[in-house]
This record gives sequence, C-alpha cells and structure tokens, in this order.
Amino acid sequence: MRLLQLAILLAGFGAIGQGQTPAWERKLGADPIFGSSLERYVISASSLVSQLPDATQAPTRDTWQPMSDICSALVNVYRLSLETTYRDDARQLADWLIRSNDYLRAHRDPSIPYLGWGPATRDGYFKCSSVSGYHADDLWDTASVARCLLKVAEVDPAGTRSKYFARAKEIIDAWPFVDHQSPDDPYSAAGLRWYRKSNEACENRYVKNTNVAMAEQLFRIYRLTREPRDFDRAVKTVDTQIWDVLIRHNLAYTSYMTYLDRSDDYPAQVAHNERKVVHVRAAIGCGAKDSSCWNHLGYEGYAMFNIQQLTRDIPTAKFPVASTKEDIARTIDVTMDAWHNSQFGDTQRFDWSGSESSTHVTAYNCALRFSADAKFDRECRNALEHRKPSATVFYSLVPEALFDR
Repeated sequence: MRLLQLAILLAGFGAIGQGQTPAWERKLGADPIFGSSLERYVISASSLVSQLPDATQAPTRDTWQPMSDICSALVNVYRLSLETTYRDDARQLADWLIRSNDYLRAHRDPSIPYLGWGPATRDGYFKCSSVSGYHADDLWDTASVARCLLKVAEVDPAGTRSKYFARAKEIIDAWPFVDHQSPDDPYSAAGLRWYRKSNEACENRYVKNTNVAMAEQLFRIYRLTREPRDFDRAVKTVDTQIWDVLIRHNLAYTSYMTYLDRSDDYPAQVAHNERKVVHVRAAIGCGAKDSSCWNHLGYEGYAMFNIQQLTRDIPTAKFPVASTKEDIARTIDVTMDAWHNSQFGDTQRFDWSGSESSTHVTAYNCALRFSADAKFDRECRNALEHRKPSATVFYSLVPEALFDR
C-alpha cells in the first residue's frame, strides 16, 4: 500500500459504515451513538490492517501511537464480541509494530540508543539535539505500543511466553529511570520512580504524562506476571502522579521533582517551566491558552483511570501507602475537574471549527464515561456528535472499565 493511502485512512478513520448494530454493542451504553460510532471505527480498522506499510522499509512518518490505539481497541472489541477477526487484526498490528522495531534497531544511528518507538523528528530540549529520521526511543510512543503488545498478550494462548509480552517487557525493563526517596511525606518515604522521556543521557526531564503512561503498562505487566518486582516498580511509578497532584498540587506538564533536583541541569528547566505555568494559591497549573499542557493533563487523568481499573482487584493492604487506592481516585477527580474547567476539556467551550485537535476532548471524556461522574458520559455523547475521526477515540469507546459493568 502506498503511504498516501495509509495517511488517508488514518486521517479519515471513522468513515461511515453500514449494517445492523451487533447485540454486544448494547453494552457500550443506551445511546445508539456509541454503537454507531464504534461501527464506523471497526470498519475503518479492518481496511487499515489489510493495507499496512512494509515494515522492512524505513518509515517515513510517525504512526505508532494511532496504530497502537487501534490495536488496543480491537483487543477490547474482541473481548466484548468474542469474534476472532478482531483479535487476529490486533495481532497483525502487533506483529507489524514488532517488525518495525526490528527494522529501527537494525538500522539505527550508532550514536543514538534506539530501543522503542518514537516520532519521525525528535525535538531537542535543553542538552539534547534535534534529530530527524528518528522514529524510535520516545517513551510516549513506546508506552502506547507496549499497551498494544501487552493487551494482545492477554488474549494470546502463550500469555507471558508470547513474543508480544517478551518484546514489551524487554524494552520496559531496559528503560532508564531515576528513583527518589525522602521522609517528607508518605509517598516520598515509600519511594518514587520517574522514567526518562528517552534513553539518551541528555534527556533528563521529569515529565508527568509519559511517566504515568509507563505506570499503566507496568501494572499491565504485573497483572500478567504477579511478580513482586513488577508490582513494586508499578507502584513507585504511579505514586509520582499522586505525589505531584495531591502532595505538591502540581497540575502542569513538568513534575515538581524538577524543582527539587539540585543537580546543575535543572535551574534552566525550572526557568522554562515558570514561563509557561500559572500559580493559583498553592497550586501550579497550565496557562489558560496552553492547549498542549491541558491535553497532557487530560491524558494523565485518563491514564490514571486506566490504572484504577487495573488495580481494582489488588488488596488495599498490599500497597506501601494505605490510602493509595483512595488517592488514585482523588487524583483522577482533581485532575479531571481542572481539565473540565479549561476550554480544552469542556465540549461546550471547545472550538470545534478551530485548529486544535478534537481527539483529547472526545477520547478522555469517552474513556471515563463509566466512572461515577455522569458528566463524562454527557460530554462524550456531545463530542461524538461532531464525528471527528481519531484512533484514540476508537479505543476510548471500549475502555477497560466497560468489563466491570
């Protein structure tokens, strides 16, 4: 398939489909908009999977995160419908992602430690240089792909012996991190862990959204292995988000650890952060017009909601901090309340005819529509009326919370 055709498929993801709504789609919600929206997505997904680019050739654009969200959505559609076509399509996407990773590693720039997946162009920050023709080694894309691989492993008979689990765990095990422990509060005392945005030594930012994305995948690994080591690192990583939001009242992009790290690299990062954030009483937040910050904040609430589903069956006493499960819920509430108060999380104030991406305001509201807050369901239905295509919206229509109903 020509790359232009793939671009058209991705851009138009969600084309109108025909036919009767299957009975299992009623589980999505009473409003027929959920079933009709999902039907458009699964039809488009089938077309896309049958026409994937050649993974043995150099990629020319970044499609890792959209492809991974389609893969994750297809796994959940399979779990709902038990129609093996969806499982097989998800597996085909996972195979393509692994082969693409094989190509990137085999043809890597020897000066750059390619490990996972990443953007076509890596923008340099602080000590890092900008790199074109990159496509690898960024935690945002890598965590998205890891979710796809781990979810495929969940429905693969080989489970933890599958190549999907093995590749995700190999990469996650090798990803660099920084630990912090202090007696300042219960979470710091228990130990906190931040995973680097990439594997390059120059990349030393503390980034909230990519770290919580990694925490989600670490809990997916633990759900499959039940190994104490996997639980320990998942907890340390998710605890950074609780610590940032509830202890440090930080709802901006950069973790508050940026302010506390006393090594030479961080004064410049603090100064950069201070030019972007707003201080309201004791809290740090996104600038009113900083859509990137607000979209990342919405993602953090979305990822924490996924983690809440993944940790639902874990006994409270297992967590080092007794209030962890309660604090996960509080972190979601605080995060998403702030997000809804912005024009980028509120469907009534979002500029649907403007240049801002509608993915976030749609997907994050839809993913949380089975939570206790009915606002998410209303906001999701309102957003879906605009019929904006997005692979992430596809995944949000069949979230993990659906299976607890």
